[in-house]
Amino acid sequence: MPASDSLALVTGLGASPGVGSGAVRVLRTPGEGAKLQHGEVLVAPMTSPDWVPTMRRAAAIVTDSGGMTCHAAIVSRELRIPCIVGAREATRMLRDGELVTVDGRRGQVIEGLVAAAPPRVEALAPRPVAATEALATRLYVNLAMAEHAEAAAALPVDGVGLLRAEFMILDALGGQHPRELVARGGGREFVAKMRTHLLKITRAFMPRPVVYRSYDFRTNEFRGLAGGEKHEPQEENPMIGYRGCFRYIKDQRCSTSSSRLIAGYCSFFPTFHHPFASYFRSADRPARARRWAIRAARCGP
Repeated sequence: MPASDSLALVTGLGASPGVGSGAVRVLRTPGEGAKLQHGEVLVAPMTSPDWVPTMRRAAAIVTDSGGMTCHAAIVSRELRIPCIVGAREATRMLRDGELVTVDGRRGQVIEGLVAAAPPRVEALAPRPVAATEALATRLYVNLAMAEHAEAAAALPVDGVGLLRAEFMILDALGGQHPRELVARGGGREFVAKMRTHLLKITRAFMPRPVVYRSYDFRTNEFRGLAGGEKHEPQEENPMIGYRGCFRYIKDQRCSTSSSRLIAGYCSFFPTFHHPFASYFRSADRPARARRWAIRAARCGP
């Protein structure tokens, strides 16, 4: 039975449905991720891309801040992990080792281990099947993790509307900063790992289109990756800082590998025809980024 708000230990916004139970593990930074044991409930102020390896081991996730489109919500839905965001004081109210149940649909953290109710099955009288009206609006999914491509492709959708390259890079490289890998001479390895993950997604959705957004690293989120402190500057306002198109032009070693990857896929997969860049701060940036991408793609691996 669901608990009322007055009986719940913590309430927030239900961002990813499902019920998950386990011992609480309060973590303040992604650097503490090793403390989280498989099947524990991750409680954190908020998450960012460098939290993903830790999030994968969690039975459920609760964050103090965030909304339906925050990092914790998006990644939890893709990983199919129950998640509550915007719980305000979860890191203060919940204690390490405390046994709780997280209801990601109702946005409640309940004391103790509560088994999820089995789905109710009702016998329905057969009805005549009505003709399905074709929708004028196309329906696409957001995707970044290749392991879920086949399940997403089985849904009645028209393709992938947004494939965030930075999320796929994190998944492919296992939390390693791509520029660190390239700096050590691993440009070919970077392209190979990305190709493997991208191939799983494009094959699953063929002949439907995949819209690929080139990576949009923000310094505060990616500094915590392995080797990231060498390549990410400290910024007071990362949202308008070293990111998007500006980074493509300045960080040409990494963007070259990305451009060659996309050029190869556009040649072999005709449905993969919607790559785009992000975050232009001046009118000349799109043209400069396009010229650089074309030159880089022609150079070969």
